[in-house]
Amino acid sequence: MGFLIGVVGIVLAGFGAIGLYSWFYKSRRIEILQQMLEKKQEYADGIAENKIVIAGGSEVLYSFDTDCLSEHLGVPTVNLGSNIGFGAGFIIDQAKLCLKSGDTLVLSLAYGLYDRPLYDVFAYEYFRMYDRGQLYRFTWKERAYYLMKNFVLNLRFEEKSFDMSPSGFYRNIHGCELPKHKKIPLQFAEFEENAVTANLLALKNYCERHQIEFYLTYPDRCILKCMRWSRFLGNWSRF
Repeated sequence: MGFLIGVVGIVLAGFGAIGLYSWFYKSRRIEILQQMLEKKQEYADGIAENKIVIAGGSEVLYSFDTDCLSEHLGVPTVNLGSNIGFGAGFIIDQAKLCLKSGDTLVLSLAYGLYDRPLYDVFAYEYFRMYDRGQLYRFTWKERAYYLMKNFVLNLRFEEKSFDMSPSGFYRNIHGCELPKHKKIPLQFAEFEENAVTANLLALKNYCERHQIEFYLTYPDRCILKCMRWSRFLGNWSRF
């Protein structure tokens, strides 16, 4: 009997620890990303004229010097790059918050985003911390998986040092060496229509209704110099 009571106590303590973590633990990684997104939103909101918004994961964040692009194009440009771990749905939602009629959206999604969940591991952690009403997007099985996955990722997290330009571009980055377990060739599933492509079609219709120019392009694979921007324009495709 005492053994059974002990087991029940351990189980209840485990559930209690999970509950406390779920409701109160603040991931430093997500706090940094939230602060970054808030600053980018404030910058976009402060632009009165028509602007260009470049959205995507970290390949956008690190590759598009939007201060330089703004200067050379003569159009205010916002770098809305964040992290592939959010999922395409989250990235698109954030872009829509920054757009108004007359703006231009350039969406550069990493290939992996087309085969990942629409709202992925970091989106779960973000909603857990800042917008719990959005957790309905995940099944209970997904919530359990993402809770454990984020717990492990939070333990491994190493904070980088960087400067963020006014328009949202990361520069002077230190501590971003790729871990050994990630130094492997990328592999992608065969492309097919799914929730991500359906969301892109919905975004196309949204932009048409709000008079927003929408371009879907290849993910950037290297640092894009502002003087090469005219060449890059040829890779834009109206979706």
